[in-house]
Amino acid sequence: MILVLSSIIDEAAAAFARELASDATASLITCTDLACAALNLHHPTFDASTITVTGETISVGRLAGVVNLLPVVLPDELIFYDEAEREYQAAEIHALLTFFLSSLPCPVINRATATSLTGPFHNPLGWRQLARSLGIAVSRIAMRSDAFANPFTVPADGGSIEVECLGNRVIAPSGTVADAQTLTLARHGGVEYLRAVYVRDASGDVRYLTAHTTPDVKSPPTRGAIADYFAARRP
Repeated sequence: MILVLSSIIDEAAAAFARELASDATASLITCTDLACAALNLHHPTFDASTITVTGETISVGRLAGVVNLLPVVLPDELIFYDEAEREYQAAEIHALLTFFLSSLPCPVINRATATSLTGPFHNPLGWRQLARSLGIAVSRIAMRSDAFANPFTVPADGGSIEVECLGNRVIAPSGTVADAQTLTLARHGGVEYLRAVYVRDASGDVRYLTAHTTPDVKSPPTRGAIADYFAARRP
């Protein structure tokens, strides 16, 4: 079974789970499901753990993969708790998911770390610093204290280059150095999926701007690549 872990309001994730289920056993799972159904995690014998999916209790060994579309558990996800409890419960479920996603033996896109449920960095600055350390040219940004100022905003003039990779393969090659650079970033960041955005400077050179670790399941090529990724790993 393939799990699609997402927010309770992510309609694209729900549609993608149904799409996956047309070709393999797959199911959507949210924080509501995790909080309201039985989940038994064991340590150090994690393989004895079980999870309840659509009313059925299954061994974690039956999971063929997880598509993780939930980088963080926010209190607003937990509307079934009293408002005063939500912040605490969100932290508890986030910790539970960190252990669960990082312990699964099956492929996870992307696997949780101590800083984020979908990879090693919780904000774009971490990926920018990694890019610089790898010798990848980065774009100039201006940091401001204005809460509405985002230095990683993609230019609206259409001059940006977006590259996605999954499992050491570029999903839709751009034909630029950004393809190889995205693969390098994903490999050194320890993630299966990465979507990186680049811009061209005044001289036309490609420079890294920002990156995202949550798969864009609104994109047909991305959905197809994820389906192929798991199909290739099916026994």
